[in-house]
Amino acid sequence: MLKAALAAALIGTAFSQLESPHVTPGKMAFDMNVECVSLLGKNLYAKPESTGADVKALERHLAEADKHVAAQPENPVVHVERAQALEALWRFHEAVQAYSKAIALNPGDPNVYVARGRGFATLRLFEQSAADFEHATAIDPQNADAWLGLGVTNYLRGNFSKAADALQKARALPLNQRAEETNLWYSLALIRQGKSTEAPIQKPGSVASKYGLGEYAAALESGTDAALPAYRAMIAKRTDWPTLEVLAAEAEVAAVDGNKKMSNERY
Repeated sequence: MLKAALAAALIGTAFSQLESPHVTPGKMAFDMNVECVSLLGKNLYAKPESTGADVKALERHLAEADKHVAAQPENPVVHVERAQALEALWRFHEAVQAYSKAIALNPGDPNVYVARGRGFATLRLFEQSAADFEHATAIDPQNADAWLGLGVTNYLRGNFSKAADALQKARALPLNQRAEETNLWYSLALIRQGKSTEAPIQKPGSVASKYGLGEYAAALESGTDAALPAYRAMIAKRTDWPTLEVLAAEAEVAAVDGNKKMSNERY
C-alpha cells in the first residue's frame, strides 16, 4: 500500500509539472514551439534533424507506437514504446507523460522510473528527476542504472558529495552494464570535491567517448574556471542539447554565472 501511495504521489507530481509544458527551474517560455529552456535561459527546440536524424523515419516509428497504444491501452509496455519514440523526436514533455501512463499501469517497475527520470533531467527538471531515480532505488536497490541516474542528477545540481555516494553504490553492483560511464562520473565527482586530481582515463572508441563525456571530462581537468571557455564553446557549437555532456556544460556555466550574479548583487 505504501509503495502504491508513493507511486500515485509521484505520478501526480509529474503531471502537475507538465500542465504548463514549458516550465524549467526559474524560467518559462511562452513560445509553444519551445521544448524547454536551457539552464542559461536559451530556448531549446525539438529539431533532431539538426544532427542528421531521419525525422520521417522517426515519425513513422511514432505512428506505429500510437497504433499499439490504441490497440492495447492497458499495456504499460506500449506506452514505454511510445515514450521512446517521442524521445527520439526530442519531444520530451510528451515522452514524460507517456512514461507516467506506463507507471500508472505498473507502478512496481523501477526501469520506467529510471527512464522518466532521464526525461526530466533532459528537460532540466532536476528535482523531479532525482525523485524518480530515488524511487527506483527504493523499489530495486540492485538497479545500477537508478543509482547512476541519481548520481549524475545530483552532480548536475552541484551536490557532488551525494553524487559520489550514489555513484559508489552503482560501482559496487556486479551487474552494472554501464560501469565505464559510472566510473567516469564518479571520478568527476571526486575531482569536484577536491578528493582527487587524477584525470579520468579516456579510451578511443570507449563508451564514455560514445556518450561524448570525454569531451566534458577533458574540459574539467583544467579546472572549472579555466574550463569555462571550453564549456561555452561546447554549448555554442553543439545542436544536440538533449545529450548529457551539453547539459553538464550548461550546469557548470550556470553555476559560475549564478554565483557571480549573487556576488555582484550582494556587494
